[in-house]
Amino acid sequence: MSEPLRDKSIQGDAVKKVLWMSFAAALLTGCVGHYPQPDIHAPHAVLEAEEGDSQLLFSRFEAYWAFYDVGCTDTEETGVLGQRKEGAGARFLLKPDRRIFINVLGSGGLRKTDGYYSQYCANVGSFIPAAGITYRVSQQLRAGDCAISIIDTRTGKPADSFRREVGQGQCRLNTRDN
Repeated sequence: MSEPLRDKSIQGDAVKKVLWMSFAAALLTGCVGHYPQPDIHAPHAVLEAEEGDSQLLFSRFEAYWAFYDVGCTDTEETGVLGQRKEGAGARFLLKPDRRIFINVLGSGGLRKTDGYYSQYCANVGSFIPAAGITYRVSQQLRAGDCAISIIDTRTGKPADSFRREVGQGQCRLNTRDN
């Protein structure tokens, strides 16, 4: 399941924003291990992270993690994939033939008539990547909601094994069902 798009005043939501960004920074800086991407010559699938349809106007940022369970249990085989900044993409190599849970946290800003607002979105989606296939992951942030998609680039449709997940354990910190 996806986290509803947060639409909060920067002033009124400063504490939550600082805590959320601290959590994301901690995960990206070593409090969680890094997903060991396979060697380019080993069997692998490619996951391209790209900007989805978004109403955010500035400072868009997304961070990506890969786990082998919906609880985001940190092991030697799991952890941070990387990040994507506004206007840029990112490319990750995944081990094939095993269900992988992709956790995406996104944030950005929006200007409205009464000021600037920070917004964030968190999702967990899973699929079973196949060797030699390229997939595209994105978050859509529109109309007060957010959603994750993982598309098979050969067909332009969701990966056959794709599921939107309800976060549990460590992932529960980032989804609406906590």
